[in-house]
Amino acid sequence: MSAFATPAEPGQPLRERERRVIRQGRTMLLGHEEIHRVDQVDPHTYTVLVQGPAARGFSTCYDLVSGTSRQVYDLRSRLPGTLAHLSMSRLQPVRSSSRVSP
Repeated sequence: MSAFATPAEPGQPLRERERRVIRQGRTMLLGHEEIHRVDQVDPHTYTVLVQGPAARGFSTCYDLVSGTSRQVYDLRSRLPGTLAHLSMSRLQPVRSSSRVSP
């Protein structure tokens, strides 16, 4: 597992700050602000992910080659706003301006 330092400015390249090997029976705790990558997984390895309450409504994905990043929003964080928008808007039926003669 590799851990990276959070860039000071968007678009700056990530710097690896730590590399660890997690052996059988070991656990690891990651915070929402920690940037990590799983480098290698041994055969017959299982990962159990336990997720607590959301600290924020998005994840940040980094491209290690270009140094770019993008935010991926969780559906749960977007759903209330979308539902509110839909409930406030009224859908109007589409009327055709041309008639077909029999």
